[in-house]
Amino acid sequence: MSSTYKLLCLNHDPAIATEGPGWQDPEPAIAAACEPAMHDWLAEDHGKCDLLVGRYSYPLIEVCCPDRGGNTTHGRHSSARWIDRDWLVLLYVATTDPAGPRLAGAVEALRRTAPCWTHERLERLRPHLGIEEVSRHG
Repeated sequence: MSSTYKLLCLNHDPAIATEGPGWQDPEPAIAAACEPAMHDWLAEDHGKCDLLVGRYSYPLIEVCCPDRGGNTTHGRHSSARWIDRDWLVLLYVATTDPAGPRLAGAVEALRRTAPCWTHERLERLRPHLGIEEVSRHG
């Protein structure tokens, strides 16, 4: 099964998939996300934006948080980090309505090791993850 890679701009709420090349390999998409100002088609509208890379085999199946060097929007890591869409859905649900202290503790432990996935970023990705509006209990 072949995949297509697109940039997801998190400066919009909800996030938008950018129009641009339909990459068949992740490396050029990650490079564009890391240095958007180096790409004429991307620089004007998204040169300073928080960009992720989405891997699509329709639907979205995986998301990459690239290493943006000095970008402190989401913490720092030394290389691109991929995470499966289903894990992001689970994390979103767990952060929205934790079932109990054990789940809340697990989410907090994950946040210490993967600070990229803040609730705000997950909320903006919600439509791309296939998550409908979640009703809050209470």
